[in-house]
Parts: sequence; C-alpha cells; structure tokens
Amino acid sequence: MAKKIDLLKEQLNFLVTHNATKEEIEQLELKIARSKRGRSSRTKGSTYERTIAKIIMNKFPRLDLARTPSSGGFAKKSNNEEIRGDISNLNKEVQFMLSVECKNQKTVQMEKWMKQAESDCPDNKIPTVIYHQQQKIVDGKVTIKPKDYICLPLNDFLNIVKPEFIIKELVNDDGSTNNK
Repeated sequence: MAKKIDLLKEQLNFLVTHNATKEEIEQLELKIARSKRGRSSRTKGSTYERTIAKIIMNKFPRLDLARTPSSGGFAKKSNNEEIRGDISNLNKEVQFMLSVECKNQKTVQMEKWMKQAESDCPDNKIPTVIYHQQQKIVDGKVTIKPKDYICLPLNDFLNIVKPEFIIKELVNDDGSTNNK
C-alpha cells in the first residue's frame, strides 16, 4: 500500500511533466511539506515518550514502561484502564499510579495539556503532564537550557511527597534542633 506522501509526490511529478500551472504545483508542494512536518512531529513525540519511560524505569526498576500505541489514543477505543495516557506499565505485579501525557512542543499550553491528562486519566491514577522545554538561542548564545518538567494537581503532589523531603530540621552547633 502506497503512503500518502508517495502518492503526493507522484501527483506532483505528473503535474510537472504535464505542464500544470505554477499555482497548482506550489499548492501540492505545500501539501507535501505539511505532510513531512506532521510525520517528523509525531516521530519527535514518540521518541520523547520512549525517553521518559526509560528515565522513570531507571529510577523505579520494578516498572516495565512502554509507549502506549497511538500515544494513548489506542486506549480510547478500549475498556482497558491500564493503557491510558502516553506511557503504560506492562508489569502486572505493580501498579504505576501516574497517568502520563508527554509533550515536546515549542509552545507551552499547560491548561490544554492538563485538561487532556485529566480527561484521559482513570479514576485510580494521578493525571500528570511531563514536558520538554527546548533550548532557546539568542544571537548565537544559549539563553535557556533544555529541561524536562512535570505538572500535576497540587493535592496529588501533597499526597505523594514525603514531609521529610519538604521540611529539613535545622541543627544548632550543640546538636539540638529548634523544635518547640
């Protein structure tokens, strides 16, 4: 079966060899360029989803994470709650409590992304957006380094973060603390 891009290229070749108008050729060239851009964007997103799965598995080796087929769209056609979001856990012995949407886009659209994460999230999981901030270069110099961030509802954050991570007791020179 021929790919859409191949059919468009054949059509362009036909137009060129049959003296089509410049406008017809330009329209088809634009269509081909858009098709290529869409494919590279999907590839970029899929690669980012696999990268995030590996990063999480390195920290939590009991998980067996994989990219969900069709970036989670697969699960919308299924009743299986375990394959929602962009990343799914394949290890049936442990439950991955996050429902993750991965975003690798130039423009941050957090409100839109969180709505998607929340609408795709099963009841027993935490809706989460992990996104990549691309580097910014001004006058040939990197002004912002690339970083990955995570966003989740405040109540969920407060439920999963350990108090000892947030609060550190200060110790005086004599070994005592400032507890009252």
